[in-house]
Amino acid sequence: MIDLHIHTTYSDGLRNLKEVLILAEQVGLDTISITDHDTCLAYNELDSFDYHDLFSGNIIPGIEISSKYKGHKIELLAYNFNDYNYINKVIVKDNYRTNEKMHAIIEKERIKLIDKFKRLGLDVDSYYYDHLFIKAFESNLYNSILKDNNVEKVKYLLQGNYQDTGYQFYRKCVTSPETPFYINYVVLNKSIDEICEIIHELGGIVFLAHPFLYGMKNIDKVLDNMYHEYPLDGIECYYNGFNEEQIEYIKKFANDNNLLISGGSDYHAKPGFKNQLGFCMQGQANIDNKIISNWPVKSLKKHVY
Repeated sequence: MIDLHIHTTYSDGLRNLKEVLILAEQVGLDTISITDHDTCLAYNELDSFDYHDLFSGNIIPGIEISSKYKGHKIELLAYNFNDYNYINKVIVKDNYRTNEKMHAIIEKERIKLIDKFKRLGLDVDSYYYDHLFIKAFESNLYNSILKDNNVEKVKYLLQGNYQDTGYQFYRKCVTSPETPFYINYVVLNKSIDEICEIIHELGGIVFLAHPFLYGMKNIDKVLDNMYHEYPLDGIECYYNGFNEEQIEYIKKFANDNNLLISGGSDYHAKPGFKNQLGFCMQGQANIDNKIISNWPVKSLKKHVY
């Protein structure tokens, strides 16, 4: 059984690396990948101890990289690369909390979002002007408005993009240029071409992560255009938030286009999230190693370093 989409405290997960390894052993996973957002620091820590003392299975080097597609913020999953220190230097964006230029960009965009809510007649506490860099800023802002009994008004304003969680508001509205709540975060991200070129030079492979999560219209055309336009190697077909019909659709697309298949839980250990380690299809722990049987052999070695 595998899980190739896992986050730790090196990005936005709530469990540290060793805690994740212990849990992976407990749930009986054979192969995992730590895919923190825009960082490979977990693999630097793995170099400092024998991880087999905690987890007896295989670890495929991985990372989830922020990218962009026609204005949408998307994520790519990269695996099998042979130099994670190089990735940390050249592909990972600077931390926006410490980089003054990026800090200013995000501050400007988040103030725009607050002002949009206010212009629409929704109450926004001044707290959000003073705390522009709290974790999950957009989700917290959205949820605070729902608490003020504006649910019906928000539903109306979002006009079909309404979802019942702040996380979905971020995914379906804030990162979509088709909605009035769009924030232009993609200026911070490398293009799909740039990411593929770097990962391929390092012997790695690149997948589109969770394609149904972005709220893009005409997903069939999006996938067709994306995979004919960019040198992507595969697609994340198994994902905790997808139903069986969605998974079968993506698998058929992958098979028809000779693409590799990946899958994972997108584990964060966050309260209220349905994703649990090893559960990669709406609560089912049903992904075995056969989906990566045609991946490069090096990814399945016991020791990957």
